[in-house]
Amino acid sequence: MDSVVILRFLTGMVTSQNQLQSNEDNTVGPLSLLKQVVQSQSTRAELYHEYELAFEEYLDGKIQAEELSLIVGITTDGFNQVSLRINGIENALQMMDQDSIAALTRQLQEREREKLQLTVQLQIQQQGKLDGWQAELDRLEKERTVLIGKINEILMEINAEISELTMAEDMSVSV
Repeated sequence: MDSVVILRFLTGMVTSQNQLQSNEDNTVGPLSLLKQVVQSQSTRAELYHEYELAFEEYLDGKIQAEELSLIVGITTDGFNQVSLRINGIENALQMMDQDSIAALTRQLQEREREKLQLTVQLQIQQQGKLDGWQAELDRLEKERTVLIGKINEILMEINAEISELTMAEDMSVSV
């Protein structure tokens, strides 16, 4: 396991979590809540950034699938915390009769959900490139195996010819 990559990722997560927690102030009004949304969104962006770095390292072969899986789990937890926080802010805004601002936070959440789905689809495609290379290697290996089989058939025919020629020579000597 590349502990440097995991450590860097976890450090980024701790920093992001600390920002989420330290930005809560005691003044709870629409302005304060919107500032918290902005800070939460910044945390989410940092989570994406750290995850994307880890995914690139995975594609480059610097970390293994198990390490990426660990990072995906950590990132998912972080995204869930950010989402829960923003949902709570949306609810607080609705309770303050700030429906238009609450609607903005809902739109933000919906677009982020769509972004996450798109990110997953894109990464599946990127992963497909790796699989495509593996599939190409598998195809070439199969072709190589068939070719080796054909070579062996030719060698068997050569050996059969050698045997026939050897028998013919032996017969001509004995005559």
